[in-house]
Amino acid sequence: PACVGERGRGIEGQIAINSYLTPSFHRLRVGVRFFTRRQPHLMIGFGFADRTLTAPETAHILAEALHDPRFTDRRVLVIIPDGTRSGPLAAVFAHIVQHLAPRARQLDFLIALGTHQPMTAAQIAALLGAENVAHAADLGVRIFNHEWQRAETFIDLGEISAAQVAEISGGQLAQAVPVRVNRLVTEYDQLVVCGPD
Repeated sequence: PACVGERGRGIEGQIAINSYLTPSFHRLRVGVRFFTRRQPHLMIGFGFADRTLTAPETAHILAEALHDPRFTDRRVLVIIPDGTRSGPLAAVFAHIVQHLAPRARQLDFLIALGTHQPMTAAQIAALLGAENVAHAADLGVRIFNHEWQRAETFIDLGEISAAQVAEISGGQLAQAVPVRVNRLVTEYDQLVVCGPD
């Protein structure tokens, strides 16, 4: 899921832009879910069991979600998957840039590599579309690789207690888990995580 929150005030809501292949691996669904304290399961979007969404249907779903006023005049970081995940990322990237770059104070993307190798400029262009990347750069949009191999990349946010881990895992594990994230997420006003469901 994607986190949308006020910097320094904690996560106030989440936005998830999910695209995924159905179990048959032939049909694609796209949806945007908003999770807030007041509306825990508001869903914008739809999918079909028997066909892929058309480009106009996908564009409409994303336009509706990205119209949210929380993005206006804010620094927005969009976390996207690397090339090891499937989905129409080039189209989603283009729509996010189209709708947010003109309104956001700054729009940037962070490639969620996990511990995969950093993506080269050519790999990023292949993943997001060379024309899309060039257009985004013209608008001042930056694309960062997650530098997991550098200790200074991370910030400690606390830990998940052993009791919480035991509850979540049904007693399978009872060990505290430290929570460390890329410090870039603390430098933006709004976060959006985009990727396969």
